[in-house]
Amino acid sequence: DGRWIVFASPVEGSQELWRVEVDGRRIERLTRGRHCVSGARLVAAGARGASRVAAIRASGVEPPDVVVGEIPGGRLNADASVSLAPVSSLMREAWAGIRLVTPVERWHEVDGHRVQGWFIGSPASTKAKPAPVVIEIHGGPATLYGWSLMWEWQVLAATGISVYACNPRGSQGYGQAFLTANVRDWGEGPMRDVMGG
Repeated sequence: DGRWIVFASPVEGSQELWRVEVDGRRIERLTRGRHCVSGARLVAAGARGASRVAAIRASGVEPPDVVVGEIPGGRLNADASVSLAPVSSLMREAWAGIRLVTPVERWHEVDGHRVQGWFIGSPASTKAKPAPVVIEIHGGPATLYGWSLMWEWQVLAATGISVYACNPRGSQGYGQAFLTANVRDWGEGPMRDVMGG
């Protein structure tokens, strides 16, 4: 009905669906989870501006699948969210015998910045013989790592190498101040963020 604009945007490593009210500019977060929701498409569904959304959803241990949900036309309560139900299982059969490692979320602080990271421990690692660790550093810099299946990380873990990755200053999903905190500090500050993890 033209009342809302729906869009995807990151927050703390998750890619979420949001909407903004055209007239009042009220912003509402539609989804909440440790996931990556992308490619949203909407159609009208009933009266009073309700819509149905279809999107792609993945997580740190789930390959992308198609999900659907109902978005009410009226305003949402502050903590409410749209439930997304899977309607496909594109890789279930092919991945049935593959053991994926669940990323462990880690936060640390450097120079007054809270930095989010993920550790993917190799199943081959033991206290007596810990696995080597690869540090993954994303480009951009205005991009992010997050709650999405990173096949490269899983392959490294399966071959006996643990992985650590984080979103240093200059990454998306943590507000404008964090996104621009690497201006005139392109290398040393972000490197402290990565190594702090």
